[in-house]
Amino acid sequence: MAFANAQKQYNNKEIDEATYKQSINTWADAMAAGMNLNTYYVLDSDKNVNVDLN
Repeated sequence: MAFANAQKQYNNKEIDEATYKQSINTWADAMAAGMNLNTYYVLDSDKNVNVDLN
């Protein structure tokens, strides 16, 4: 939400380019941190489960 607000403010010439670029960097850092939290660990027991798709 903060990035969207910063983008609107930049488009409306309410903030300068340096502030806008900082908001982009902050958003990118938050996205990278979120991606690092999203991890799937395979269990050996899951490999042996048969699934009937019908």
